[in-house]
Amino acid sequence: MDNAFMQLKEALKEEITLSFPDYSKDARPLSLWVDASSAGAGACLTQEQNGKTRYIGFASTTFTKAQRNYSATGRELAALRWGVKVFHAFVGAVRFRIYTDHQALLYLHNMRLVNSRLARTVEELADYDFEICYVPGSLNSAADFFSRTLLQDAEVESPPHGPDLPSGLSHWYKPEGGGDTMVECLQYWIRAHRHRDISNASLRQELLDEAVRTPSKYDIKLDKHSRQDLRLMRLPGQLMAIDMLSVFASRYNVRIIVHFGSQNPLVFRRRGKEDAQDDPDTVHLQCLAGVHFNLLQETPEFAGDGTVLLAQVEEDYRDEVTSEPPPPEDIEKDVLNGKEALPQCQNHRVTQCTVVVRCNTVRVCALLDTGAAVGLISAAALQRIIAEDPALEVRRTSVSIQSLCGNTSCAEYVDVDVAISPGREVRVPLLVDRDESFGHCILLGANFLKAAGVVIDFGKRQVNCGEHVQPMSIASDCQKCQDVRCAAVSSVPTLDTVQEHQQRQQILRSLIHHVQKGTEHKNLPSTLTRYRKFIKKMKITHGVLMYEHPKHGPVSVVNKDWLIDLAVVSHLQMAHIGRDKLCDLLSKQVFCPGMTKVVADIVYCCKSCQLYKTTAQTKAPPTHKIECVEPFELVAADVLLFPRTSRGFIGCLVVIDHCSKWSMAIPIRRKTSAAVATAFEHHALVALLRKPKRVLTDNGPEFCGPEFEKVLVNWGINHVYSTPLRPEGNGAVERCNRSLSQALRLLSDSAADWDGQLARALVTYNTTRHSELKESPAEFLLQRKHGGVSGPIVSSEIQNSWKPGHPEFTPFRVGELVKKEAHHPGNMLVNKFQRRYDGPFVVTRVNNNGVTYIVKSEDGQEKRVHHSQLRPWKKPPAYLLRSGRCMQDLISVAPDPSLQETSAVDSAERSQDASRMSPPPPLESPRPGAGAVAEASPVASTTPPPPSSSAGIHSSRLMTDAATAVPVAAAESDAPALLKPLTETVAPSAAAVRQVWVENMDSADERKLGLLELHPEVFAAFPKLHLIHDNVRWQRMYRQVDYAATKTRAEVRGGGRKPHPQKGGGRARAGSIRSPLWKGGGVSHGPRGPKTHFYMLSHSARVGGLCATLSVKLAQNDLHVVRDLELPSADPGLLQELVERRYWGPSVLFVDDTDEMPENLVRAADQVPHYNLLPVYGLNVFTMLKHDTLVLTVAAVERVQERLLRALSIHNSMAVKHTDASLLR
Repeated sequence: MDNAFMQLKEALKEEITLSFPDYSKDARPLSLWVDASSAGAGACLTQEQNGKTRYIGFASTTFTKAQRNYSATGRELAALRWGVKVFHAFVGAVRFRIYTDHQALLYLHNMRLVNSRLARTVEELADYDFEICYVPGSLNSAADFFSRTLLQDAEVESPPHGPDLPSGLSHWYKPEGGGDTMVECLQYWIRAHRHRDISNASLRQELLDEAVRTPSKYDIKLDKHSRQDLRLMRLPGQLMAIDMLSVFASRYNVRIIVHFGSQNPLVFRRRGKEDAQDDPDTVHLQCLAGVHFNLLQETPEFAGDGTVLLAQVEEDYRDEVTSEPPPPEDIEKDVLNGKEALPQCQNHRVTQCTVVVRCNTVRVCALLDTGAAVGLISAAALQRIIAEDPALEVRRTSVSIQSLCGNTSCAEYVDVDVAISPGREVRVPLLVDRDESFGHCILLGANFLKAAGVVIDFGKRQVNCGEHVQPMSIASDCQKCQDVRCAAVSSVPTLDTVQEHQQRQQILRSLIHHVQKGTEHKNLPSTLTRYRKFIKKMKITHGVLMYEHPKHGPVSVVNKDWLIDLAVVSHLQMAHIGRDKLCDLLSKQVFCPGMTKVVADIVYCCKSCQLYKTTAQTKAPPTHKIECVEPFELVAADVLLFPRTSRGFIGCLVVIDHCSKWSMAIPIRRKTSAAVATAFEHHALVALLRKPKRVLTDNGPEFCGPEFEKVLVNWGINHVYSTPLRPEGNGAVERCNRSLSQALRLLSDSAADWDGQLARALVTYNTTRHSELKESPAEFLLQRKHGGVSGPIVSSEIQNSWKPGHPEFTPFRVGELVKKEAHHPGNMLVNKFQRRYDGPFVVTRVNNNGVTYIVKSEDGQEKRVHHSQLRPWKKPPAYLLRSGRCMQDLISVAPDPSLQETSAVDSAERSQDASRMSPPPPLESPRPGAGAVAEASPVASTTPPPPSSSAGIHSSRLMTDAATAVPVAAAESDAPALLKPLTETVAPSAAAVRQVWVENMDSADERKLGLLELHPEVFAAFPKLHLIHDNVRWQRMYRQVDYAATKTRAEVRGGGRKPHPQKGGGRARAGSIRSPLWKGGGVSHGPRGPKTHFYMLSHSARVGGLCATLSVKLAQNDLHVVRDLELPSADPGLLQELVERRYWGPSVLFVDDTDEMPENLVRAADQVPHYNLLPVYGLNVFTMLKHDTLVLTVAAVERVQERLLRALSIHNSMAVKHTDASLLR
């Protein structure tokens, strides 16, 4: 013992040193050791050097959820492929050996490619030269250790540990290993007991043919994937599915017991056998890790009589299960049922098959188990039943029940009457479980389910017993769902709360009324239009309106405001989950039409998500080529750092000509602006053939310093900077740095003498072929004629763009809100918790190239950025801002962990918002021609209303700049300032800005709430009447269909025979009376209806028509803007009085940014002709011209401007897909 302990100590003290591989001719080949476990894979690369094994590298990885479901051979093959890929740099060009303890991989190159995954693996490994060798698992310890390093973090369940074999059994036959162990054990048993010699391939063929011949007998579903698996099993060396043991047991009339340890064996026997003791023979198999099988034999000490109670479901009952059970990760929901139906028990375990039944006269909770042959009753439930029925007789018995949880001994049983539906009692014996191990009052097995005629529908989560239907998973008041996801949603509505909410909402009350009446969907009023396609799946359960979700069963119906609050709370509490996860979570609790759009808007406009989550750029910007027409017109410079040499040099200044690619490098001892300026002036400039006009550098301090700037000013050289934090902007010198570093790495003997090889590296670079020039830089300068070049060397089309980018790429516009990628210097772990983006920023300038911008932050700082560093900033829609309550938490960002002055930042933001809300000083007179005339009256109160108030607008939408402020006038002192800044929508060089008064809708008396600025390209466009005419004609022709149709000679009746002889009658020849020459015959080239006259109008014409129509409406004072469409009541007289007082004309079109209009407006406009409502995505030229007045909300104006301005920015209209969808969708 002492010796072993000392040896272990010495082994632990021994240091393992990694070595470099030896690629000499007489070197031993590399050895790659791979192994896979249920959680991951491990690999070890070694080589025998000087008679000793040297370790080159170790690696480990964890399997994905899908890879863990692979078979053992699949996991080992995945580990082999992964190991080769990891050590590709070492084994990519040499022959090596792969050592594995899975013998089936020896036949990798001989396998049939029966599935795509195997084919891809073999194809990828075909590029390597290797040999697979088998080693026992005990010799593959290093790879095995690394494959199990992260086993504790993997989501796998470890089987219970125990002795290898049950008592009374011993090993009879042990196969060597591989995928044939099951077949070899069965072969050995057949030779010993049936005295029949059968080969491996013949036994495989026999079992698989039987399974394919009668798949329903063995519960085998022959789909595409299962057929592939069966074809794979026919090949020797492949693992056989454990279900094939059932086929063997049925074909050879035996009972097969598979032991996975000392407990919980799995029994396979012939179908139809009711008593296991009738089986003449029993086969014992030991299964190791689900892959390897050993044949066992019974010893005299084996006591197997009557110790196992087999549980098997009858075939006819299996057919009654109508669908597959839902996955276990579904959240358990409380089923809405009456309180009188709840059991009076204290059981806290709720499963997918929990129902309430009547046992004698007591209501109890029951677990339906289709795999149990007998029923159980807990001791507590038995006492309650005896208290109600003292005459109940408890009888003695001795039964041992074996289940997946172990053995349970029962010494008593009772006969009770159990009923799921009234009047369908079934007398059933129940064994008394004193341990109460199943967590319910009673357990009902297959004997009761068959006798009672119970059908379990797992898809709808209900139990059908005759005409009675009962939902499953009923939870009493003491039963709480332990799912962590449900616990996180603190505002999940309860039954009483939902019922009170539905009775308080007028629309939901009306919907409940129509559901009770059974109104058809097409007869629903216009206020319930959004519920028409869902009303067929709605029903009233205990006074609550429920919607039958196709996946999650019945859920409560709520209105949109409650859905918004619930979605915001869930999103904030559950780690800001994404759209799909949040929508799936909410759909298990409530239902509301348009839930997907609401959830998407909430997730997209969340400020924390926009700043902390990574956002992909779907439309890549073009990469412009730097224009350079002659040599040494533009040179690029950068500092390349290296290890310090013996001469004191720490790096070099690299200068390269953009046109000729001629490069030079000057060693420097310090990375300062003075040192770089000296090297550039005294070494780089004198070596250039002419003075450059421009120098392109990055934004480093060595180039931004005053010394370097002074040198450039003295020489008259223009300094050009690349975009900060974007090395691609100075790509020529960056690529030169890479080539020089590679050359010096190969030429230098050590890292301290690179300066001695710098000249050789530069000469090599300048005298060898350049990939872009197709010749060397020296040949380019010496063999071509240069100087006095007046135009570009290549065509302007080639110089315009190096990469075209996305065909629908559109640059950001001036005034648009964006967010910028956050830069975190250093590779620090704390940076993983920092913001991914900073913002929001306002675009103040778009450069001529269309891909670089000047953006301004909220504190007034300006930055130069590239389009690839920006993402659009999502603003909350108007309906979310009107909802109030939880939206303030959503649009406020979580504190950055790196910032310690959070309170100061918050206070600054609040003060900035307050300053934005303050109205600017009024001008002398409003802009004429912008709607109604403004009455100059100052705003007495500048305090904004709360977010929940219907009379106010959220502060996040009011952005005012003192430099571009517009006047505010209101008729009442409490009217809020409604301003839209000029910098948000209009470029400085644009035409005159249009302004319009924002009016109220809460009363018939008109009030001016403020001025709203309109973009001149949308609302002040030149009135091109031909575009308006083209749009009107296009829309009319879309609806025109010609139904005129004539019959051809093949369609008219008659003409079956020749009308008269061909000759001799003096008449013209005729073959049929259906000829167009005959009366009543067919018609040639006649109309063939129905025929549509639809054609597609060009994109530019549709955009121009919308802008021209809006401009004409505004110029004629027929366009009005209101804050919202909320009316104080649904009285149509109020709406008519409002329209008449404001002279809006007999026909009015109300437009909002969403299709969910206010209820009062919908009910009022429904009773007045020619008052129509339209969402903004349906706005079109024909409808606007049909109405005298166009009334838009502020949100609708913002949406129209945003979509039309983006459409106007697309210069090439042919790149836009021609669809009949609205431009404003």
